[in-house]
Amino acid sequence: MKKAVVTGLLLFIALTVMANGLVFAKTLDGPSQKLERGAKNLVWGWTELPKSIVNTTKETNILKGILFGTLKGVANAFGRTTSGLVDTVTFPAGTYDQPAIDPTIIQD
Repeated sequence: MKKAVVTGLLLFIALTVMANGLVFAKTLDGPSQKLERGAKNLVWGWTELPKSIVNTTKETNILKGILFGTLKGVANAFGRTTSGLVDTVTFPAGTYDQPAIDPTIIQD
C-alpha cells in the first residue's frame, strides 16, 4: 500500500512538472517560434490580398476597395510572404527583438 501511494505521488509530481513546462512553452521566443511564424507567413501570406480588398471596401466604397485594396493587398502579400521566407530560412540563427511585420501572423 505504501509503495502504491509513493508511486502515485511521484507520478503526480512528474505530470505536474511536465504540464507546467507545456503551459510556459508557448511564451518562449526562440528559433522554433521563428520557424513557426515564418512558415505560417510563407503559407498564408497570399491571404493579405482578399483581406486588404475587404478592409478597403469597408472603409471607402466598392470601386476604391477593388482598385486600391488590390494594390495594397499585393504589396502586403509580397511583404508578408517575403518576411515568412526570410524567417523560415534564417530560423537557426535565433530570434530577434521585433518581428518584421505586424501582426506577426495573418490570423491576428
